Amino acid sequence: MSVTPITALYAGDAATADWLDSLSEHWTVTHVADTITGFWDAIENNSMPFTGVTLFSENSGTAPDDLEATLASLASTGVVVVVAGDEMDAMNKVARAREVAATLDGCDPGAVVHAVGMRETDIAMKTLTAVFGEGYGFAAAYPAPLTAPTAPTSAPQGRPVAPARPVGVNSGVAKPTGAGSGQITIACMSSKGGCGKSTVALSLAGTIARASAAAGDPKSVVVVDLDTRDGQVGLFLGQYKPTALNLRVEPQWDQETVLRTLVHDESLGIDALLAPMRPRNADDVGPDFYSSVIDVLQTTHDVVIFDCSVAYMDPLLNVAFAKADEILFVTSLANTSVQGMARALKEMFTPQDKGGLGIAPHKVGVVANAVTNDAGLGKDQLLRAASGAPLVGAIPMDSTAVLQATNTTRMADLLKHEHIGPAFHKLAEKCVPGFELKPVTAGAVTAKESTKKGIFKR
Repeated sequence: MSVTPITALYAGDAATADWLDSLSEHWTVTHVADTITGFWDAIENNSMPFTGVTLFSENSGTAPDDLEATLASLASTGVVVVVAGDEMDAMNKVARAREVAATLDGCDPGAVVHAVGMRETDIAMKTLTAVFGEGYGFAAAYPAPLTAPTAPTSAPQGRPVAPARPVGVNSGVAKPTGAGSGQITIACMSSKGGCGKSTVALSLAGTIARASAAAGDPKSVVVVDLDTRDGQVGLFLGQYKPTALNLRVEPQWDQETVLRTLVHDESLGIDALLAPMRPRNADDVGPDFYSSVIDVLQTTHDVVIFDCSVAYMDPLLNVAFAKADEILFVTSLANTSVQGMARALKEMFTPQDKGGLGIAPHKVGVVANAVTNDAGLGKDQLLRAASGAPLVGAIPMDSTAVLQATNTTRMADLLKHEHIGPAFHKLAEKCVPGFELKPVTAGAVTAKESTKKGIFKR
């Protein structure tokens, strides 16, 4: 029987690491750190590559909630196991972690978060056999045959992270910047979570990449997750490493290093710079860092799209506004979302000498997301709340299709949706009017060429 050896990363005491490593000759348990804090530091400073299989001691957390939060955050990346004095202790922690993990997009916590107790070695090995399969040798010490799943013929299932690679259409080819260069930078923002800002940013990026390729003039597109405390781009793409923090610790942020830190989504045809995994690292990747990195990306990609935070005072918004040619304000038709947009746009459009942000109104356009005709809010009301910013996009509602696409990391399915796909195509036409685009969905209107740069300079 052929099996692929497992490399598991472990945080906790050394004695438990040795015990785990002795359970099978087909896997290697690498003792990364004694604590969860040390584990994250090792992963995020590139001293230990992430493998997709992680093990933790029940005592590895430095605070009561650290272990459960870490288990939940890793539940979408592969197999996670917590080891305790006995299985009941472990299961109590796993149960709490599963409750949190169940709220994550695309995660089946019952399939990937497990518990192992050290006091009953045979039971522990039976658990590991059920997780990884009989072919990994955990059944060798059993006194009786097991009814474990069929042994796998490849590495354990999950979503281990592939190495970063400088891929993407024309990625890595230096491009001129400045007026007339054709490079376009777009910021997607919102004043309220849940409006679909990340979905709009990724779907717009994918539409531009795929529609330009279909037209025979492929454009390179990168999405930068600027929501450093609650980044969603990695979740939607099903990729979690490397992140901006991996780039931050590099001695220089030149073109080669920046491109090496991007992840690539083949189905959308885009690159992405992911936000750090942990909110506590947000302060480590501040405005100066992102400003430098964005300057590089504007020379390597035809289109740079920011997925911004919803926090009014986030300093990265200043970076996004300064770097962007266009700002898309995404709102749902919920009254709370529309009123939040009205307050935000008023603040943005107020001149700096009067205490506002001084954003030029022509840079901003409103995208109404999840639009339905019976929402009780009409276009006139929406435009009044927009404070003079034009309505540049209306994405129809299909909650089932959006949930399926986001929960299964199949964002490209939205580009082929009968109604959502053409809506994003129309938005792309307005965002990049100088690009030649062809529909990626049946029934979409063929793009019209334009020499104007920017969607609001008409």
